[in-house]
Amino acid sequence: MRSILYLIFVLTISLVACMDDSETTPQEVVKLYQAYVDQNESDKARQLSTPAEAKRLQELEQMIAADSTASLLYTSFEQINCTAISKDTVECDCVLADQYETYSALFVVVRQDDQWAIDIPRPESVEYENEMEPILDSLREELLEEN
Repeated sequence: MRSILYLIFVLTISLVACMDDSETTPQEVVKLYQAYVDQNESDKARQLSTPAEAKRLQELEQMIAADSTASLLYTSFEQINCTAISKDTVECDCVLADQYETYSALFVVVRQDDQWAIDIPRPESVEYENEMEPILDSLREELLEEN
């Protein structure tokens, strides 16, 4: 009788342990998502996305389709630091490297339907906006000088 109780106990503990291991972490979702994006597997990337991010990916896919020079990438994660912003939102600040450069990226990961999903990036996290400001300032100055 003791051996049966022991067996039931071990099986119960094993089952609970397996359930806990099956939850995908935000870091794993970010890495998988990036791998799908690198390989132009937009359908799979959209499955890991919120509806807003899925729409953004679809728009990017249309732009890439128009560019005949688009190629596959391999992105490695040099660093990934995820911070819980709320119970259902995590921001993952990453340093990424591909064949061409090393750069920073911020991924917003939200829990929806008990799964983590990549959300559309916040406008302040888009790096090129900061790079555009000097260009816009220069254009404004030129316009003012002409008038």
